[in-house]
Amino acid sequence: MIWRLLTLCIVALYCFSCQQKNNYQWESVNESLITSGKYIETQNGYIHDALLEELNDFPTQYKAKLWQPKANRVKSLSSDSRKYIDSLIAELNNGKTIETMFSGGKAIAIFQKFLACRNGMLDVLQPGDFPDKAIVFNDVKNAKEQLIKRIPLLQGVIDGQKWLESSFSGNQQQLTVLILNKLRNDILLSENMLIQYCNSHVTNYTCGHRQFESIAILNSSYVKTGQLIEVKAGIGSFTKALLPRVTIDGKPQSLNSNGVAVYSFIAKGSPGKHFVNVRFEFTDSNGKKAVKEDRVEYVIAQ
Repeated sequence: MIWRLLTLCIVALYCFSCQQKNNYQWESVNESLITSGKYIETQNGYIHDALLEELNDFPTQYKAKLWQPKANRVKSLSSDSRKYIDSLIAELNNGKTIETMFSGGKAIAIFQKFLACRNGMLDVLQPGDFPDKAIVFNDVKNAKEQLIKRIPLLQGVIDGQKWLESSFSGNQQQLTVLILNKLRNDILLSENMLIQYCNSHVTNYTCGHRQFESIAILNSSYVKTGQLIEVKAGIGSFTKALLPRVTIDGKPQSLNSNGVAVYSFIAKGSPGKHFVNVRFEFTDSNGKKAVKEDRVEYVIAQ
């Protein structure tokens, strides 16, 4: 949390500058906050850009479709709240008094705006979005519990009224602007932590299908006339991520929940060797259509 530490140092420096009543020192402190905020915003932009690239890159597209919208929601909440801060600073610069802006119902509305931002960011992490993926379910659950404790926006705030009083009551305009800029950085840092987590679920995902191999398996290769034969066929690690289409014995097959085509037929014909043709159509790691064909053998006993 190096940027949070920097923010605390800046606030401490400002308190010292207030004692010195030096306007230049205040401007320097405020400029440092703005500069650090721009840096964090730039870093956030890199992560959002990476997620968009991953959304268009086939090996990561499947996971990016799940996580990029979550990161985008966090981005939207962050942007809206920072624009709100800009409007508050503009009101101060246009002559509105702190007592008018940060008291009564308007003050509570200000707190609720930032609380909604905090809760909205955390709400993008829903373990229930992954009911069939126990590892991801538990990871999201644990990460959310940790982020509740770690994101700086309104961290540890229980009583909104007390937070408003301790943050803004009796302040001079300069200190109020400084606190609002610190709040802006808290929002950016919170966004950063959430979108880094979202991106980690995409970048830590390895497709594992740079080399493809078709697989077709019979439950038995030696049967008697009238016995049931079952064929299992798939691509690579039996994944739907490659959008496979499987045709067995000239008949298109649907995939089960594991990405496997299961085809059963009654063995017919004279004793001896027989074959089942299997055709695989799929999308490779470059997004191009590919075709592989297999011919599996079985024997009808005399």
